[in-house]
Amino acid sequence: MEVAVITVHYRSDWLLSNSSCTRSSCIAPRLYMSLSSRNSTNDVDAVVNLSNEVIRITEKIAEGKVQNFAPEENQAFENTKFEKTTHSPKLDMTSEVSKLEACESCKTPLTSFAKAQMKSHKLILADEEFIRWEEEYLDNRYELAEMYRKLEKNEEGLEIAKDTHERRAKLNKFSANEKKSHYQYCVFLRSLKRYDDVKVEYRRIWLEAKEIDPARAIENGYQLGCTLEETRGPSVALDKYWEVFDEGSKRLGLERKLMVEVAEKLIAAAEKEGEPLVSKRSIDDVLKAVWNARAEASFVSTNLLAIGFKYGTRLLKSKDYESAASVLETVWTTRNSQQGAKDLGTLEAADHLYDSYIGYKNYEGAVKVGKWIVEVRRKKSKTSLETINSEHSLGKQLERTNSLKDSAVNVKGARSYLKDSWDARKKLQGVDHLQTLENGFDYGKVLSQLNEVAKAESVFTEVWKFSHEVLLKKQLSKKEEDTLLSYGLRLTQCLEHQHEQRDKAKLAAQVWEQLLSTITGTKEKKEQDDENVDLPRYHDEQKSEVSGLRHLRHEATA
Repeated sequence: MEVAVITVHYRSDWLLSNSSCTRSSCIAPRLYMSLSSRNSTNDVDAVVNLSNEVIRITEKIAEGKVQNFAPEENQAFENTKFEKTTHSPKLDMTSEVSKLEACESCKTPLTSFAKAQMKSHKLILADEEFIRWEEEYLDNRYELAEMYRKLEKNEEGLEIAKDTHERRAKLNKFSANEKKSHYQYCVFLRSLKRYDDVKVEYRRIWLEAKEIDPARAIENGYQLGCTLEETRGPSVALDKYWEVFDEGSKRLGLERKLMVEVAEKLIAAAEKEGEPLVSKRSIDDVLKAVWNARAEASFVSTNLLAIGFKYGTRLLKSKDYESAASVLETVWTTRNSQQGAKDLGTLEAADHLYDSYIGYKNYEGAVKVGKWIVEVRRKKSKTSLETINSEHSLGKQLERTNSLKDSAVNVKGARSYLKDSWDARKKLQGVDHLQTLENGFDYGKVLSQLNEVAKAESVFTEVWKFSHEVLLKKQLSKKEEDTLLSYGLRLTQCLEHQHEQRDKAKLAAQVWEQLLSTITGTKEKKEQDDENVDLPRYHDEQKSEVSGLRHLRHEATA
């Protein structure tokens, strides 16, 4: 509200002062900045018009067409400058010139040296005055180009940006303002798809700035690589990325954010090209070097975490599980603290860390991360397949942890996760889906460990019923057939442990018959020799049943 009131005040003053160039030059910049700060689309045209007015006035001043301001107006305009600067040398020279002029007015004879000194000081002051107004003018031109960019009037903005950059380069080629204008100019060129021109600009700075401003050289080399990739593909850009990466490694070090971005682009391009070796190096070398350099960096950026994630997943893929876990744990904990649990990258890192822990049998670590994953996914959706898979996997890890620690708490936890996931799978994927059957079988095993025999039998019976139907109706791989047969074997085991109950023994015999008929049916269906049909490899406690079933099957098919 306060900005709006100030804007109205400045606009009124400016309209009243348009008749006076010097007066309007004081008001216009303040109104311009006030309108710009509001970021309102209704004021866009006003800002553009006002920018042009400010430029017109400052250009006239820079060309000497407007006389010096009155003292109060001059002070008012000083207060509207975009960047206040001090000119201590100018103040000293002004004082010296005043002294010399005072002597001259008092008809005090001046030496030839004093006269030359006064002339020199006046020339310097005039030069400084020109530079001051030129900078003011170029500042306003830069802002006007930015307005055209926001309005997507790129043709108009390009000409202004080009002229502004060229004039700033003449004032100071490697100044911060010249760098800013060059960046703006290149943005316009890329927006207009004038790729040949923008490549010339990037290449020029890449070559010229290596010694004077290495960071700027690397930035422009990197942008040149991006433009090459955009126009000619990753194979052409890859050589440039490697060149920039090597140069940046020497001049800047790998702990810079810019070098992390270069490495990320290099890796992406290398992967698109099938990871070719360059100078006997691989992208794994880049990943390792950049990730290890993070200890010296004063930041942990999203790009660096992306490098770490890529490095960790490649270690996981190469089965270096412990090293992968070390990297991914850092990525996960850092992303979780910076981005939060809702961030997709955080969850993805946790998934890979979970797999790494399981890879080197760190089941306690897997359980810790697994519980976090399930909690996060349940908040998003309790019935999604991702949540169900996470619950199922966590239940299995809790059961494994129990076998190591003999903790009833873990098994009870496993029972809860496996029951929830099995019930959800039946609704989502169907009662006869292979994952549903596996989930139910895992749940039954945990019930057996808890000595909940009746519940275990009920679960195993349901699992075998649908497994038997699938075996008879569907085309399955040998591995899938063996897995489903193992569910029947586990049911017979459960029933035979209750041998004192006659009805259980009878049920066990029925299951055995189903197993035999299924195996012989599979043999006939595939027309395979009996010796080539192997039973699945089961747990140690099932080996005797397997041996007996093999013998019975041989007799039945002889």
